[in-house]
Amino acid sequence: MSNGVKVVIKPTDFKNNQILFRATSDGGYSMFDADDDMSALYATRIQDESGVNSINNIQLRRLMVGKDISITQSLVLYNESMSGKFGSQDMKEFFQLVYLYHTAPYFDKAAFERVMQKERAEYAHLLDSPDQFFGYEIDKIMSNGNSRRLLWPTPDRLDEANFEKAVEIYKNRFGNAAGFTYVFVGNIDLETLKPFVLTYLGGLPTNASTKRSFVEQNFITPTGPKEYLFHKGKDNKVNVNLRFSKKVPWNKDTEFCYNAFIDILNSRLYESMRIEMSGVYGVRVSGSLKKLHEDYAKLNLAFGTNTEAYEKLCERAILEINKLISEGPTQEEVERVKQKKRVALESDLKLNGIWLLNIFYAYRNQEKVDSESSQREQIEALTPDNIQQAGAKCIDTSTVMKFVLLPEKQ
Repeated sequence: MSNGVKVVIKPTDFKNNQILFRATSDGGYSMFDADDDMSALYATRIQDESGVNSINNIQLRRLMVGKDISITQSLVLYNESMSGKFGSQDMKEFFQLVYLYHTAPYFDKAAFERVMQKERAEYAHLLDSPDQFFGYEIDKIMSNGNSRRLLWPTPDRLDEANFEKAVEIYKNRFGNAAGFTYVFVGNIDLETLKPFVLTYLGGLPTNASTKRSFVEQNFITPTGPKEYLFHKGKDNKVNVNLRFSKKVPWNKDTEFCYNAFIDILNSRLYESMRIEMSGVYGVRVSGSLKKLHEDYAKLNLAFGTNTEAYEKLCERAILEINKLISEGPTQEEVERVKQKKRVALESDLKLNGIWLLNIFYAYRNQEKVDSESSQREQIEALTPDNIQQAGAKCIDTSTVMKFVLLPEKQ
């Protein structure tokens, strides 16, 4: 539109009277000093607890009784965003609220104190839990000493949140709507929606000359081989987390094939470590290859076992990864993954939420939105060879970061 705001609309008939939306612009708290990170993270929470347009939170909730409207805001490292839903009968009130969140946010110092008091009470004993302690220690090492990557709500970090700074950051990132893209998906009548879009989104104040994009942080992810042992808890229980990171340039086909590799690896590890060795109840396998802000391919394995079995299980996990990389998957394994993806796609094509995310991330990543036919073609193009190649490209098991949580020494 004339103010530079971009609006993307996909009408569907999947669910009656459901309209979903997401909006984002680049920037986030990367635009500010690292010392202000906690203020930025709590900025939207404080605004939500306070209200809008000098209407406090309690009054606003009363005004919204009986209306099918929800709006959530978020401010993270590289972007600021809004998301939510509304019914067509509440369209006017929805757009009015979005407009006011941009132009007339309300901030109450008492609301800030309530939010922070609640956080301090909730997280006062955060690291007393063995699982939380273990996760924190892993993140502390993997953050490579960068405080922007270790934003756990520990008491010392919560004390960094500042009311005035939070207000300043919120107004800076949401008060200027330049660069925002709004995506709407659902049971939409275009002629009904259009005047609200033009009035409230087209009327948002923008100044492209003062709205800078994100500041790339160029994080460095540590790699091994390294092993870290921690002691917490008294039960004969061991938690293991294996992390693999490798610098890999992003490619759309590589990312898709790598996801298939992870699916097959997940099945193999369950069969070998759970069924064959009876050493674990399950193995959590996750991995990623992202286009923006992260030039590392990642693979994470996590499982729980006992003190007698964990070393053999670690060896078996790495053995299975290397075997899949060196030999590739079987045709039967590839067909199972393809069928799983076919079934998921047929379901996803009828869900407003999936379309919303696909469109939203396509615009954020400056890509074309995948058509139904292109998604089917991508699935059918999976082969043992390209899945094996993706695994070999994205994983180097010699760089494993091994984290082990053992019981406290008696």
